[in-house]
Amino acid sequence: MHKLDYSKVYEHFLDSEYDVEPLELMGCDFLRVHLQIENDVVSLLHCCVAEITSLPHFYLENHEKYGRLAHVLPVDIPIMSGLGAVCVNNLDSVSVNYECPELAFEESIRRHKNLLTQLLTDNEFNKSELLREFSTNWQAAWIDGQKKQVESLVCVSGSDEFDILKIYRPVSKSAVNPLGRAFVALPEILIDSNVSGYLLVQHRSDASEAITIFNISIHKIGLDFPRDEAELKIWVADCLSIVGGNARVGIDQFLKTRRSKEFWGIFKVDTPSGKSYFGVRFICKSKKSFPDTLEGLSYWRLEPISLNILNKNEILPRSGGEISLAEKKLLLIGCGSVGSEVADKLGASGIGKITISDPDHYSSSNIYRHLLDSNYLFSPKSSSVCGRLAIKYPWISVKPSLSSILDLRKKELLRGFDLVIIAIGSPTQERIFQDFISKNNLDVPVIYTWLEGYGIGGHAVLDVPKSKGCLKCAYVDSDNGIRGLASNLNFLEPDQDIVKNFAGCGEMFIPYGHLNSTQTALITVDLALKYLRGVQHESAKVSWKGSCDDAVVQGLKLSQRYKKFSRNLEIQSLYHPMCDICSDNELFVFEKRGIKVRIPKTIIEELNLYKQIDVHAVESAGLLIGYIQGDVYTINRITCPQEKDTQKRSYFKLDHASHQKVVDECHASSDGVLGYIGTWHTHPQPVPSPSTIDLKDWVSHKTENCDRQLFFLIIGVNELKVFSIVDGVSIELIRVGDF
Repeated sequence: MHKLDYSKVYEHFLDSEYDVEPLELMGCDFLRVHLQIENDVVSLLHCCVAEITSLPHFYLENHEKYGRLAHVLPVDIPIMSGLGAVCVNNLDSVSVNYECPELAFEESIRRHKNLLTQLLTDNEFNKSELLREFSTNWQAAWIDGQKKQVESLVCVSGSDEFDILKIYRPVSKSAVNPLGRAFVALPEILIDSNVSGYLLVQHRSDASEAITIFNISIHKIGLDFPRDEAELKIWVADCLSIVGGNARVGIDQFLKTRRSKEFWGIFKVDTPSGKSYFGVRFICKSKKSFPDTLEGLSYWRLEPISLNILNKNEILPRSGGEISLAEKKLLLIGCGSVGSEVADKLGASGIGKITISDPDHYSSSNIYRHLLDSNYLFSPKSSSVCGRLAIKYPWISVKPSLSSILDLRKKELLRGFDLVIIAIGSPTQERIFQDFISKNNLDVPVIYTWLEGYGIGGHAVLDVPKSKGCLKCAYVDSDNGIRGLASNLNFLEPDQDIVKNFAGCGEMFIPYGHLNSTQTALITVDLALKYLRGVQHESAKVSWKGSCDDAVVQGLKLSQRYKKFSRNLEIQSLYHPMCDICSDNELFVFEKRGIKVRIPKTIIEELNLYKQIDVHAVESAGLLIGYIQGDVYTINRITCPQEKDTQKRSYFKLDHASHQKVVDECHASSDGVLGYIGTWHTHPQPVPSPSTIDLKDWVSHKTENCDRQLFFLIIGVNELKVFSIVDGVSIELIRVGDF
């Protein structure tokens, strides 16, 4: 390994504000920096390194003379006796110019000086920071510095100010898993919870007869850390002397009335960074009541406990989970390669209750694209995935089931879930299940998810009852409006031989890899969480689009959607304008010269809201969005007046950008079915007629959109008129009936 050339570093600082010099200490090369902080000269030392891989680290020389400083920890190395390691931040996370190391040194020195200036000149800041990093200081002073091994404890902390806990011995001191080598403690009410299983309580012996363990909140601690056991006793006695409230009641009524050779105290303190914890072990040769005074502590030996806290309200947010999801109940149907990944990511999000149903068993053919490992081979997938989640996520409640999707068509069962996720890749059974939900008016949202072969993509559909859009919208053929048997979201054309078969009918499979199933699970869980958080209210769809190379090599045909699709990972409306279930079936038909347009009753009602009935009412206007089926146009929606539109009594001007944005969104979410087909505006007359300006504007629009027929609606006070342009001339369409 090459040696860093420090001569360039020294040369750089010759004309700088910092006094930098080389130093040899016990045969090692150092760099010393003298800093002027107010009236004092502070010295930093840097141990020379072979290369710069992060911001250079500095130590504070003679740190003890400055008293207890936050972010400065003593170094327990003989060559560095008297030095304090200064933590300015995570040095590795800063991108440095290793090709110009002198600049990295300059930045590091600047950061060290700024921090030390704050600590040495602002006592309140120093105290606040000492309190904030309490856990780090405790670990450094009383765990890392112990000459003998201290007992390890994994403790589930509650929210009470005081609680007596149950404590269990290690599974085995020689256990491979560190959790198995540690004591565990938890509130008695959690003995039968999943947390108990997570801590392997069923494999441990109860130590509560020999050890009394308690959890207690204290509101103030000394910031001068004790250096030995004698000082620790004084420090603990001071902490206990100011305990009040329920914590004091707990000491007096529970601890002082018990006699034990060992008390283990789990102390919880509020700090600027949240809750901090430390553990103290009180040991006596004979049974005595709990000592809460310095005199009482004289009969006891005190030792620190190496403590790991499991607190739901702290760990979930810290790990990316959400407390708000802890009471959500989900049913996951199917836990194959996609479903098992969905289950794992739901658990990681903080979902509290998951029922997993799958009649299948885990086989060796799934190894390379499934969450489970070989330990679960030939076992039921549902119970195996549940077991995997239970040992990974302490606060999750999981329940396995061997039922198939059609066996789960039970009204009372389904009503008990906040969301159902189906990951079985069986479109027929999924539609049958959706029929059951719809026909029984079950207010249960369902996500259907599947992936296609050869890494070409995957999809997730959220069907929210009573919202616009349903699973069957994803089966409407946009060319004819008829519901088919293949999803219109698919990137491969239907009726192609996609499955592979290496060992008979029982071993047929769709070729895809672990990354494909993981990506599909990600879009599924993202959609699920957005719904559960209340971000996504309406039925929706989302797809990821992969490379078509492998599919093309296999001679497979790509769908038009694949060729046009550009909204990768973007959540869009599930609603299909041609869906016979979701679309407005009450339509008014206007026609002339073979030109026909259908206007839903709901659209007319919406337009009537803008009538200029009041003498002060201004003109409103917008665009018409619709589709063509055969030779018939249907208006599906309108754009409403936008904030930047100009509106007056007899004049309007659209802000084209904001209206066009709505058209573009409709076009994209409908996979090109919906588009611009005209304009609408109001007139203050009872029976409206187009003005010269209107006619000129319409002809201009038609010229710009010669590939389609356009329609122009005028909403008067009493009547609505429909017009179109044919050969540069305006014609009025007549209402010919309802559809």
